[in-house]
Amino acid sequence: MTEDGAPVYNNTVTPNTDKEGRTCVGWLHLKQLRFFLKLSEVVLSFVAFICEELVEHCTNCGALYFFEFMSCTAFLMSVVVIVVYSTKIAEKVILSRLQIWDSCFTLIVGVLFILASVIFAATNYGSTLESISIAFGFLASLAFLIDCFLLWKKDNVLLWRKNTEKGKARPSGLPGETRPLQEVVQTESTTN
Repeated sequence: MTEDGAPVYNNTVTPNTDKEGRTCVGWLHLKQLRFFLKLSEVVLSFVAFICEELVEHCTNCGALYFFEFMSCTAFLMSVVVIVVYSTKIAEKVILSRLQIWDSCFTLIVGVLFILASVIFAATNYGSTLESISIAFGFLASLAFLIDCFLLWKKDNVLLWRKNTEKGKARPSGLPGETRPLQEVVQTESTTN
């Protein structure tokens, strides 16, 4: 304490609060259901990867390696997505573009992961570890596809949205002219 009764050291860490004064957590950019889906994607793909790594024998090693690649890629990319949504990076990027990137990634990984799981299930050696890794692979790909569905249906993240003024399709989140190109060319040619 100083002579006037004020503390010598002030708190250097203050809680992050939203507009209503509630304390915010890092995953504020994700709705609660999507946050838990993202966490389940990380955990399920990581367990699938670990179980697959413990497999000692394979009949078709190409299928095993494809499953290994997909489970590792799904795990690492899901961690990156959670980090982006949980840090200040999400505030620096336009949220609609981040969601479009997230929906594309989630759809591609979900489809490829389910494909890898089906191929690995059809060609495995039959060990318990292979069966467990396949089961976690299917669960992880299901989590990815549900997450993608929620992005598209509930959050209305679409690659192409309808332009409300002209009724024409244009890329969502991209600023630009709302006039057709022909009008722009005609206007420029008359001014020159």
